[in-house]
Amino acid sequence: AAGNVRIDGMYFDPAIALSSIINDSTSIKVGLSAQGYPFAAPSGIVDQLLRRPGDKAAASIVLNADSYSSYGLEVDGSLPVSKQLSVGYGAIVGRTAFPDGTDNFNHSQGLIVRWRPAPGVEIMPFWTLTNDYNDEAGPFYVPAGKYLPPKPPAHSFDGPQWADFRYTGTNQGLLASYAPGKTWLLRVGAFRSVFDQKKSYANLL
Repeated sequence: AAGNVRIDGMYFDPAIALSSIINDSTSIKVGLSAQGYPFAAPSGIVDQLLRRPGDKAAASIVLNADSYSSYGLEVDGSLPVSKQLSVGYGAIVGRTAFPDGTDNFNHSQGLIVRWRPAPGVEIMPFWTLTNDYNDEAGPFYVPAGKYLPPKPPAHSFDGPQWADFRYTGTNQGLLASYAPGKTWLLRVGAFRSVFDQKKSYANLL
């Protein structure tokens, strides 16, 4: 309602966060630094800049793991099609394990296109999809009296196996800009953000 989230300065109402696959950086603008934004919220602006696919072919691979048995793989890159058109792509897949013994499996993928059909014109459509599977509902311990419950054992999931979260999230949009002169820049943006929660549980003991 405050309108304080933006993509490249354009208003964005996120149902799910913008994926790191296409998010180049996030900056917080408060006070005087937010004055350059139209309709700035009193609490400031959170501005997310999109990755712009490069003019040269490039790719990177990142692997990660930790002592909780989490692991992940991320692949992203840029692929120029012509001098005016380039495509950015990425995919993330992994398992996340938490201290309370719960874990999940998730994967994300995304595409972003940068098209410059004429001098001063830039058109950038993008799409991301995030899937989360078997994200177990960690237990909440509720005391039956005025005392603390015993400390639960670490890395031990006490809940039922069927108490899993499952959701799908998508972000898609289009940014376009036109510079008719050195001191003018016209920009438009259209975005759609969807969070589809397939199932959800609360696990109370």
